[in-house]
Amino acid sequence: GLVYQNGAVSENVVSIKSTETDNNPRKYQWIKEIGDNVCQYGTKKSYEANTEILSGTIEKCVVQDSSIIGAGIVWKNIGGNVKETKVQKCSSIGYVGIVAYNRATHAEVPTWTIEYQYKYQNKQQNVTDELLKQYQLPIKEESTTKISVSVDAIIETCQVIDCNVKRSGFVGENTVNTAGSSADNNSGAKAKISNCQVYGTSSYSDMKIGSSSGDVDVNEVAGFVGNNGKGAEIENCSVTGQVGGRKNVAGFALTNAGTITGSYANTKIACEENQETMLSGFVLTNTGTIDRSHSLGEESCKQVGSGADNQAAGFVVSNQKANDSSTNAVIKNSYAAMWKLELNGTNYVPFGSIDSSSGGSYENCYAMKLSAGDGYSGTYSAANSSEITYVSGEDLQKKCNDRLGNEAEDGKTTAYQAELKSTNYPFPCGSTIMNYGDWKLTDGNSAAAHTITLAAGSMAVFPEDVVRSLSADAAVMAASDDGNTEHADEAAITGTENAYGQDTIPEEDRHEVQLELGEGEETLDLAELVPVRKGWKLLGWLITSPSELSASEKTTTVSDVVTKINKLSDGDAEASGSSKAVYELETGTKSYHYAPDAVITVTEDMTLSAVWVPDDDTIEKAKDGTLRMDENGNILEDKNEAESTGTTETTEEGTTESSTAGTTEIPEEGTTEPSTAGTTETPEEGTTESGTTGTTESPEEGTTESSTTGTTEMSETGATESMESSSSGTETSAP
Repeated sequence: GLVYQNGAVSENVVSIKSTETDNNPRKYQWIKEIGDNVCQYGTKKSYEANTEILSGTIEKCVVQDSSIIGAGIVWKNIGGNVKETKVQKCSSIGYVGIVAYNRATHAEVPTWTIEYQYKYQNKQQNVTDELLKQYQLPIKEESTTKISVSVDAIIETCQVIDCNVKRSGFVGENTVNTAGSSADNNSGAKAKISNCQVYGTSSYSDMKIGSSSGDVDVNEVAGFVGNNGKGAEIENCSVTGQVGGRKNVAGFALTNAGTITGSYANTKIACEENQETMLSGFVLTNTGTIDRSHSLGEESCKQVGSGADNQAAGFVVSNQKANDSSTNAVIKNSYAAMWKLELNGTNYVPFGSIDSSSGGSYENCYAMKLSAGDGYSGTYSAANSSEITYVSGEDLQKKCNDRLGNEAEDGKTTAYQAELKSTNYPFPCGSTIMNYGDWKLTDGNSAAAHTITLAAGSMAVFPEDVVRSLSADAAVMAASDDGNTEHADEAAITGTENAYGQDTIPEEDRHEVQLELGEGEETLDLAELVPVRKGWKLLGWLITSPSELSASEKTTTVSDVVTKINKLSDGDAEASGSSKAVYELETGTKSYHYAPDAVITVTEDMTLSAVWVPDDDTIEKAKDGTLRMDENGNILEDKNEAESTGTTETTEEGTTESSTAGTTEIPEEGTTEPSTAGTTETPEEGTTESGTTGTTESPEEGTTESSTTGTTEMSETGATESMESSSSGTETSAP
């Protein structure tokens, strides 16, 4: 639009000062394979910085109302400066909005070098490369001191306004050139773009980039920059407009290997192709550093199929370390606030995918949840929930701070919708540049409700008060969902009665509970939902679904714990005079994801299963043979469980307990229990207990318990265990 090249800097920023050739070669080494001496010749070159580096400046220029084949201002900015310049109201720009190639140059070379050649003394022939390697003859020598030259390429305070651009909205490539130099891209020269913007003045359609400009054959399109290379910088820049392409489309940058800070993309992104497509609200691939930046707007793919290669993200598709770099990729203090999606069959993540093995990380990043009906029905989850937090639009407003960015300054918002024009941009701002475009405060309803299933196991139950409380909560939620808030309080009272009335909740209804976290609820306190299992303790909770979350969430493994108790025998009472059983304790490892008292963040529907281990008392009883366990592995009370057909046992004052099979129980300390076998126990004050054969125990005050022959015991789960009374009055444990 204005000039082909600004500045003429290349890799030749260092020139040769002098060249000296050694005309008196010296004998260097005898080569036995040839039978001749080798002579060494040297050529020394001295270098100096090029004093004729050509740079240029483009300042306060305007290109407007034009049709341009290449770049809006300059095709190559090679070590020059472009500032306070704009391109506006151009109906067609064939490549990029401002500069196709913004290239800084950094060279670092030794002050001198010597290159050696070798010839035979008598034959005057060059020594072959094979013999040079075999005898390790030096080829080159250089000084340890260096000459360093850097030439910056700077673009600042420039705009592209109300234009149709074919490839990238602002710059094609922003890079540091080190060709022919021993330096790397992280030192010396600056390729820097700062305080620049691409936008439409009154609507998104005023600024069209890529296929949005009318050219549907553009494969790769970026709203601001195609490639921000290693060592290059972009600071306080933005793009607001329509961005479209056939395959790879990004709101701000296709690739970033350098640094992007305080920048945003407020775009409506569209992809036309249906295979191997990638689109992202901010950047497709990041191998560098992005800080205090954000994306917002809409994403759509009109013809996308369900192929696994179709990828879309709210902020970044791939965040990983480059193959030739030792530095990890980092995105920090940034957020995605996309508010509408139309992605048919595309794999979408609200912010970015996480792969800890890829050398990419996230710090203090957020993704705004979409409202119901805005095109997203997936889950809000990540491998590490502490790296990316999912919030509603209202909650995102509250994140304005020094790390993420402060509130928009007065006069720094230009919205398109009439209802938004009188207000400032509500979300955090990482810079003080103007905020162009609209926004939406989503409520996050599309994934706010999550169903959590807690499975205690067939031998464990949740306390009745927990089950009743969850039933009441479910009734309130149902009333609220129906819009019947008038009856919500009543539902809290009657919800449990509708399910169970006044009856005791059966054990079979207490092995598993479900609860739903409603809108705005993201955490669950597991300490309030602890099941019980006689003789066992809850070690933790294991995620059993979804499998992806189970595989990615960190687990805790405990070694050398008792995992199983096997009953080997009932003992031999006549031979040993004891009824003690023999048990085997199996040890091993147990793993779980959450501790019993953990407060967890819930991002999707999930099922947790209880992980149990025997408690200390059970282990000790198993060791000394006093443990009582039924055939199903249930731990029984010490002579305190009534069982068998027709058994009724009550412990409240004034009740009566009888059994046709009789019972045997250990009363409380200080009670007496007479027996024809000679056993005696003292019951509580005011109680009486008698028996004919076996034993009879009087329960609490005012109750009466009778027994006829033998004993039976009821296990915790309702199983019966037959017991036989020996001639000595002892009792044998059940298998």
